[in-house]
Amino acid sequence: LHTTKELNKALGIRPGSVYSTSLLQERLYFNPHGRDVSSIYMDDGYLFFHVEPVEVGVEGNQIDLELRVHEGTQATVNQVTIRGNHYTHEEVIRRELKVLPGDKFSRAKLIRSQRELAMLNIFDPSKMQVVPLPNAANNTVDVLFKVKESLRFDAKVGFNISPGSPLAAFVDVGANNFSLANALRWKVPI
Repeated sequence: LHTTKELNKALGIRPGSVYSTSLLQERLYFNPHGRDVSSIYMDDGYLFFHVEPVEVGVEGNQIDLELRVHEGTQATVNQVTIRGNHYTHEEVIRRELKVLPGDKFSRAKLIRSQRELAMLNIFDPSKMQVVPLPNAANNTVDVLFKVKESLRFDAKVGFNISPGSPLAAFVDVGANNFSLANALRWKVPI
């Protein structure tokens, strides 16, 4: 699917570079500083992609490396499930998702969806999980978004004193994701 030149560019390891298995794994599967080989395939639907690095020759202080690529077939998103939203309406969450049933699988869209949900400021980002559940038998993947709402209530009390005016007081109470309709049918979160 991709040329050796494209894959070598994503790998970013040149002849004469110091051999590091941890750097090799990072550049193959998850490079925090840019694209890696697996992202090229997984962003194009190839969820079942696999690459196997094989040392084919060791001579002196040099290693010849061969990367055996198994592309597999493109996967389609089957279901998108959301768990953990007790107060927030599901539509609020779904409108932020970039992954939809029937779409071609994309790791970049999963990451973007998670980032968009975190930017809502109604979920605890440290408890949020995106779990792909692949089914190789029919080339589909179900995606589970696990969220944990972080309820934030604000209360402010203040006084205003002006010469010649009576004392004024105010109370301000607010919540970031409160719904009176959901509060009336409240259930204990699990």
